[in-house]
Amino acid sequence: MTVHSITPAPKAGQPVSVAVVAAGPQRLASLLEPHLPASAGRLVIFDAAGTAGTTPPVPGAEVELIAAAIGDAEGETELIRHSLPGFFSLHRAAETLHEIFPGLHETARRSVPVVPVTAIAGRLGAAAFTLILDLPGEELALLSRLERHGLLERVQKLTLRCGAERFFEEAMTAGELQEWLAERGFNLTQRDERDSAWPVLHFTADHLRRRVTALERDLFERDAALDKAEAEAAEMAKRLQTTEGQLQAVQTTTETAQKSLAERDAALGKARFEAVGMASRLQAVEAELQTARTTAETAQKTIADRDAALGKAEADAAGTAKRLQALADETRRLRLALRNSEELAQRARAGFDEMRADHGMLLSILQARTDELAALQVSHQRLSDDKRAVEELLGKLTPRLQEAAAQLGSLALLPGDPPAEASAEQGRREWPRKLRGRDQ
Repeated sequence: MTVHSITPAPKAGQPVSVAVVAAGPQRLASLLEPHLPASAGRLVIFDAAGTAGTTPPVPGAEVELIAAAIGDAEGETELIRHSLPGFFSLHRAAETLHEIFPGLHETARRSVPVVPVTAIAGRLGAAAFTLILDLPGEELALLSRLERHGLLERVQKLTLRCGAERFFEEAMTAGELQEWLAERGFNLTQRDERDSAWPVLHFTADHLRRRVTALERDLFERDAALDKAEAEAAEMAKRLQTTEGQLQAVQTTTETAQKSLAERDAALGKARFEAVGMASRLQAVEAELQTARTTAETAQKTIADRDAALGKAEADAAGTAKRLQALADETRRLRLALRNSEELAQRARAGFDEMRADHGMLLSILQARTDELAALQVSHQRLSDDKRAVEELLGKLTPRLQEAAAQLGSLALLPGDPPAEASAEQGRREWPRKLRGRDQ
């Protein structure tokens, strides 16, 4: 809420500061004359033309002359000099002014400095003051600047020289300015129309009306704030309704998501169950594979042992054959010796009988070795068949193990499931007990 302050009127006998905004000294004395009987505190003259020169004496007043125009901020602006003597303005003349003065024209343009409107407050202080404005076409702009900066409320008396018609672009007529000031708590006390084209209006501040206007303005602002609050409440209600609809949609989506989550949990439980079963089957297959490997290793060891025995038997048989060959050679030698000598024949016969006995024994040994060799060959053939069966079993189990390992890898064993290596190790530890159970 905006609070509008009302500057109290100065007490009787209290010095009053005066601010003059003009362009040229032509009417300065006549405009100051109504305010000279009262005691003046400080007189500040803002002369855009910078030609005021000397000022009329003001008893007891401190006078300051500033050769600058007044604007919103510090800078420069363009001052127009017209063909009438001492006639300056900051705006271009309108057609209405040319109708009154047909020969009027611009004679020069030049840049003049601009001081901010707050310079008035800086030089006059915080007290109320009197304002004299004689700058054709600039009345509305200057009064609006004073209002925006809160200085118009401190003006207690106002003397305004303005055009009866709209003589300049962006200007107001005297009647429009009177209405504009009346809306802001200024009462017209005198209207000097000795120059009907440029009347001089004298205003005084109506503090009661200003207070009423301020209250009306506060009421208007409060009504506007109330309307804004009601509009915001309606918008908030609309947004709340939209939010409720969105909340309903979110709840529906949440229910759907919860249902989908339950279905996925069920599918996950089923997948875990299948993974546990597959892990058990993998353990069994790994146990079977371990058993097959153990059997294959045992068979390979047995085959190696039998191969060694067969090699030894073959070596023995070769030795026996060599001995038989040696005996045969000896027999031939004895037979030759037998022809030469009877004695040798007898000895040969005796030796032959002995050799025959040895030969029979050797034949028996050879026959036994031959039978044993045949048995070893049969056992070797059986072991070879067992080895081929084990290799075929390993060939069949390998794809199944690869498939089971791939399935376990795709399931990625969810948290809480025992690692595959631990399960496989447990299966290898339990397999011998299962085999002993089967044997019993």
